[in-house]
Amino acid sequence: MNNNNTTSEVTRLKEKLLHEREKMEIFLSLNSGCLFEYYPDDDVLVFSNNSLCAELDGKIFEQCCTDMPFQNILSNEDIERFCNLLQAEKNGAIEIQIKMDNGREEWCRVKVAVLSATENEKTEVVGSIVNIHDEHIAKEKEEEGKLLDPVTKLFNRYAVAGKIDEYFNGLGNNLEHTMFVIDIDGFSLINDHMGELFGDTVLTNISDELRYILRRGDIVGRIGDDEFVILLKDMTELEQLEQSARELDKALKTTYVGETDGASITCSIGAARYPKDGNCFGDLFAKCDSALYHAKSLGGGSLQLYSEDNGFPLKEDGDYYNYYSTKYETKEYYHLFDFGQEMTKYAFDLMSTTRDVSSAIQMLIEKIGKHYNATSVGVFEKLRMRSKLELSYVWSEKWIDVTNQRVKVDFSYAKELEAFTDKNNLYVIDNLADEPDTSPVRKLVKIHNNNALMLCTFYEEGRCKGCVYMADLKNARKWTEEEKSSFVVITQIISFYMLKLRVSERMRDNLEHMKNYDALTGIPTFYKFENDAKEYIRKNTGKYALIYSDISNFKYINETLGYQSGDRILYDYALMLKKYSDERCLFARVSADNFVMLRPVDDEEKMKDWVLKFNEEFRDSQRKKNIMNNLMIVSGINFFESGSGDISVIVDNANVARKAAKNDANSNIRIYDRKMEEKIHRESEITDKMEQALRNHEFVVYLQPKIELEDERLVGAEALIRWKKDDGTLMPPNDFIPLFEKNGFVLQLDFFVYEEVCKMLRKWIDEEKSVVPVSVNVSRVHLNDPTFIQKLCNLVESYNIPKKYIELELTESMFLDNTEEALSTMKKLRKLGFHVSIDDFGAGYSSLNLLKNMPTDVLKLDKEFFGHKKMKKEEEIIVTSIVEMAKRLNMKVLSEGIETEMQSEFLKKIGCDMAQGYFFFQPISVDKFEKLLDNQE
Repeated sequence: MNNNNTTSEVTRLKEKLLHEREKMEIFLSLNSGCLFEYYPDDDVLVFSNNSLCAELDGKIFEQCCTDMPFQNILSNEDIERFCNLLQAEKNGAIEIQIKMDNGREEWCRVKVAVLSATENEKTEVVGSIVNIHDEHIAKEKEEEGKLLDPVTKLFNRYAVAGKIDEYFNGLGNNLEHTMFVIDIDGFSLINDHMGELFGDTVLTNISDELRYILRRGDIVGRIGDDEFVILLKDMTELEQLEQSARELDKALKTTYVGETDGASITCSIGAARYPKDGNCFGDLFAKCDSALYHAKSLGGGSLQLYSEDNGFPLKEDGDYYNYYSTKYETKEYYHLFDFGQEMTKYAFDLMSTTRDVSSAIQMLIEKIGKHYNATSVGVFEKLRMRSKLELSYVWSEKWIDVTNQRVKVDFSYAKELEAFTDKNNLYVIDNLADEPDTSPVRKLVKIHNNNALMLCTFYEEGRCKGCVYMADLKNARKWTEEEKSSFVVITQIISFYMLKLRVSERMRDNLEHMKNYDALTGIPTFYKFENDAKEYIRKNTGKYALIYSDISNFKYINETLGYQSGDRILYDYALMLKKYSDERCLFARVSADNFVMLRPVDDEEKMKDWVLKFNEEFRDSQRKKNIMNNLMIVSGINFFESGSGDISVIVDNANVARKAAKNDANSNIRIYDRKMEEKIHRESEITDKMEQALRNHEFVVYLQPKIELEDERLVGAEALIRWKKDDGTLMPPNDFIPLFEKNGFVLQLDFFVYEEVCKMLRKWIDEEKSVVPVSVNVSRVHLNDPTFIQKLCNLVESYNIPKKYIELELTESMFLDNTEEALSTMKKLRKLGFHVSIDDFGAGYSSLNLLKNMPTDVLKLDKEFFGHKKMKKEEEIIVTSIVEMAKRLNMKVLSEGIETEMQSEFLKKIGCDMAQGYFFFQPISVDKFEKLLDNQE
């Protein structure tokens, strides 16, 4: 028996412990705050010690849901909801309002969890109360915000329809009302002339005016770009509707719409009545819209009330909209809200919702004047590059001569004002008669005795930049503390956005300057040059020369001498342009080292001589500064008569001549002529046909054999491209490759050659022929393609070709123009197993300087070394030195362009490895090359 009692006691303790653990876990899962326990069987509620509410702190309530002892802190409705939650026998949560110790009702969230009854424990409810007032209010505001139009802060089209229908179905069900649909006449013109942002600001002002006009309970919303709807509650009499229309007209006509002379706006109104014309928003809107259409068809500016006959005008005797005064009568507009707070909020909203800051400031100071019942408001500021304060913005009652206020004041007066202003930068005058004649305010604004004024200064980086003033030019007045404080805040808002505007203007000026003047040289940009040249040629008839010049191999100068030296050269060139130009000449930096000049011409030959002299003089001046600096200026000249064409075409033609000069070994100046035009035409024809030619297999690969000089064996080949035309003729690569490099088509053509070579090598390997390496050209365009190497590897691997059979040729000029990219590409290719050679070696200016960094397999000596049947002594010395140097660097040497036995014997003698040229073989077809291979075997 004792054992049974012991077992029972242990079981009870276990259950109790489990029950307590469950309770603890629930408490931990609940939000912190005021915790409580409720025992339904006993109707007892126990609160923990807490700081949420003194009425609940540690309290125990017996007969909780019977007596409901919470009248001091909960409404009757919330008491009932709270008790229902406690007795619900399941987990749940509600939100109620609890009166706190400060007497304010705040939103709280009540959460409960029910502990299941056990054999030894009763059912128990545990819960918490958490203050969520801020969260609840924020959520309410968020929901309210969804109902508002973002521009006007009126109800949006969906919300206003819902609010009106809700009213019809509730309090307004048994009354009669009128609905207006309002369309602003010609509002699109405001958007077109002033911009949409300015239009939005006008709409904001209109909506503000609508709030002032309407009675407390009327409902207003924005339903379109410039359309509004108003429900005038308990109003259907024609006289009342007519008065409402007049007030709308006055409000619109006094709305600031910009600086356009005589600008003002009116509206057309369509009206319908509830319940006569409809008993819901949709029905009434359709009727209003019909009446509005009729009003607009009459030319706008009228009110039409819906009838079965499509409405009728409320006034039969003319345009009653026109003869009423547009001057506002004094009204207490802000009877529904705190004056100062609403005004400062309006200021911030207006300034922050438009980018047209200047117009917004003008609108705002007008609002300030009207709302404070002042007669003049203005902004004085210290403008850039000005020594005096100036009146930037001003609004005044119409009877005041605004021009008399546009006075200039020494900036020292602003410094004097700093001594007068208080810690809020505010200076207040209730009666100017009390101010001495020496007061700086008397010089700042022309006001007279018995007048009142408030003035607030503003600063930028610690320096006084101006002030905002507001004056009553009719009466002395005692400014209230609320008026002072709100005026300070409004000044801060205005000054913040105005100073931001000035910064933007300075930035815009700087950008305009950057657009028109080159940052490095200070001379005009090409953008300015084009505009100025068009205007100059239009005004001045005659003959002109357009000279387009650049510094040859300038990129190489940057990379060897440094960018600072390169910039100095460009600056010096610009200085020389200024030195040799007068008011009849125009010049500019186009880009990089490209410059243009426009000069009047009397004699073309003399102009050419002048350009030669100019270029030579600049070259000599730079050589004196740096003996290693061997510059060459290349120029193209286009002579033309005024009125002969577009300036951009004239510049392009001069540029064509410049490019021709770069390719001319005999002269660094070329004059544009028809032949160049014909060349452009030929290039255009080639460009038009290149895609189709590739698809039609008109491009054919030829091979030029490479010979081992020691035993004259065939040891390789160079793949060359030919364009085989429909008539069977072959176009040499020099006629199309340079063009393809310019237009980018060389990328496709090169990969066509690469694939043809891969097919050929695969065939030799499969047929177990003797295989020799084949070299292919790498165009400079590939250096700018980050995917080039990977695409090449993918192609070679797809044909399973050992990379040692592919030799990639990079021209020496590529290393001069794109040194880093070329060296990087060469290293990567060799690392992958390709052979690499430097083509046209010795054609450049300083290739020996780069040779130490060139990890190449083969040097191909430029054919210009062998341009004579008998080599000059100097050429033999140079070639011998290069071959010896290459040997020491573990490079093989191949000489191209070999055409005589004498040249061949010389190369054998000095130890040159390989040669190619017409002395051995011309470029031949693949079939003929394969026969050579077979014969060699």
